[in-house]
Amino acid sequence: MTATLFSTTWQCPSDFVLSRTERDWLEDTSSLTAKLSRLGNLQVEVFCQKRQPLANDDAGFLGLALPADGLLREVILHVDSMPFVYARSLLPVTSLVGDNASLAHLDDKPLGSELFKTPPAQRLRLEVCRLSSSQLPKCLQHSPGPHLSRRSLLIKHQQPFMVAECFLPAFWQRVS
Repeated sequence: MTATLFSTTWQCPSDFVLSRTERDWLEDTSSLTAKLSRLGNLQVEVFCQKRQPLANDDAGFLGLALPADGLLREVILHVDSMPFVYARSLLPVTSLVGDNASLAHLDDKPLGSELFKTPPAQRLRLEVCRLSSSQLPKCLQHSPGPHLSRRSLLIKHQQPFMVAECFLPAFWQRVS
């Protein structure tokens, strides 16, 4: 069976005790890419992009029946060469058609820059959790945790996408 995105328990943001800054960033419905770009020079490091079957939890979150395949994309968003956000996106293969087909061929472009182009994606559902360092890729496991994270159900051209973002220590140091 395929592991769910981050294999963790996601909860409603209102169930978490968060600072005002944490809540402002986690609950924001606009483009994280655009907000990070305002903090400095944004670079995208893609280290995984592959097609895989969707896990039960992920398919349920996306509102899809199994079996279904998705394009898994894992990136680190760096600002001024510092790792700020680790992101895992699941783009259902059935959603990568028509006006959304270009989302499968982003290379090192941020997904958010395409999802929030006119017409922008709508963020319909948002959940948060705290991830341990062991749930991150090996290259980030040195970061002390737990790490505040969110996952979103986004709809673009009537098609669902899931984006999960883990905010790393360098990010919170910059915005606090």
